Amino acid sequence: MEGVAQESIAFAGRYKLNNLILIWDDNGISIDGAALTDIDVPARMEAAGWHVMSIDGHDFEQITDALEDAGDCDMPVFIQAKTTLGRGSSAAGTPRAHGLGLDMAELERLASEFETEKGISLWGQVAAVSKNGGSDIQAWTTPDMSGLEMTWDAGVAVSTRELSGRFLETLMGRGGDLIVGSADLGGSTNVKGAFAHDIMPGEFIGNYINYGVREHAMGAVMNGLAAAGMRPVGATFLAFSDYMRPSIRLAALSGLPVTYVFTHDSIAVGEDGPTHQPIEQLPSLRLMPNLNVFRPCNGAEIAFAWTYAMSDTACPSCIVLSRQKVMQIAAPENADLSRGAYIIKPASGRRVRATIVATGAEVPLAVSVAGILGDDIQVVSMPCVSIFRAQSDEYKKKILRGYVVAIEAAAAAPWFEFADAVVGIDEFGVSGDGASVYARCGFDAETIARQIKDSLGK
Repeated sequence: MEGVAQESIAFAGRYKLNNLILIWDDNGISIDGAALTDIDVPARMEAAGWHVMSIDGHDFEQITDALEDAGDCDMPVFIQAKTTLGRGSSAAGTPRAHGLGLDMAELERLASEFETEKGISLWGQVAAVSKNGGSDIQAWTTPDMSGLEMTWDAGVAVSTRELSGRFLETLMGRGGDLIVGSADLGGSTNVKGAFAHDIMPGEFIGNYINYGVREHAMGAVMNGLAAAGMRPVGATFLAFSDYMRPSIRLAALSGLPVTYVFTHDSIAVGEDGPTHQPIEQLPSLRLMPNLNVFRPCNGAEIAFAWTYAMSDTACPSCIVLSRQKVMQIAAPENADLSRGAYIIKPASGRRVRATIVATGAEVPLAVSVAGILGDDIQVVSMPCVSIFRAQSDEYKKKILRGYVVAIEAAAAAPWFEFADAVVGIDEFGVSGDGASVYARCGFDAETIARQIKDSLGK
């Protein structure tokens, strides 16, 4: 019944995945009563490009024959197995069978009634596999990262999605089991370059998947690819990460090294308006356990994000990028990006009256604000909050000095973990060009500088 399942069903039919068998336990019951499925589920499956069979789900011979026949089919196979939920029990055919606790007498009766030699043999096989840890997951093979550098020019305005695209293009040319794809936004997210070769129905030798407008299915397929030893990369707009959140959560929970490219990361995306302008998505992703979230501001941080994501084998990563052009500000030579945050613009004197923390596209804005306020203001770029959070208190105090103000075009509340004041956005955006929307929502250097002056009492 779940709509997200239909994304995967349509994808499998479109790509003619002939090694996929779906057995539907058609018992007609859900937890709240009668199962509200389509009137004709097999017809829907056939229309989606699946070969359909129907069997008695309690007949072992029919199950075996159907699975054998499925092996010879050139398309995905759907087996409708008609069953009675809780067969033989006092709750048979009712919603109670989903979670009814049976007393010991009835359990013993059912075990005696349904025990077979074949069943005992099968459970023995299951126990043996479980004891041995199941099937081995292949080792992840990453692209060759040696000597890989990001080329970019400081003082030039360029979108971070474009810089990320350049880096990914190089990665795709360096081998490894890298499988890239997008939910119908390959061009907009800059993940489909010259080294991308489409995977097509019956031709699975490429390295790029066009998932269509199916964010959840994309996330689910990426989890499967990662579990099989591939290094999947999938891209869409940050606002649409909500559609694939269950898949992201499962990747984080399972420790799968999946990489998500989320572009159009703020209210500056343009005239598409509030539906495409993420507000809560960035902080909500940061709240998820075991998930790296990077929001880079320049080429060095993009190289760091990709390198970190490709080297991590137990944690998925999000690389969050801008649509609009971002003025490139070089990191100091001694900057340690591996700590998740660093001073990108030092104060010129020994005394630091205030620290402005920013991420991604707001870093140049923070630098402009510091320029207005004076020489005793420093700017910290924080491309990865979770990595910085894991640093020592000594390092945190070293770079977060004085009155701390965070600037980010997203929900403000989480930043109070580090900051005394936050310039964020806690309302939905408006339609208009990026610069106008930024100004409308208070992301203006003069306005922010005036607010900080007031807070500092000067």
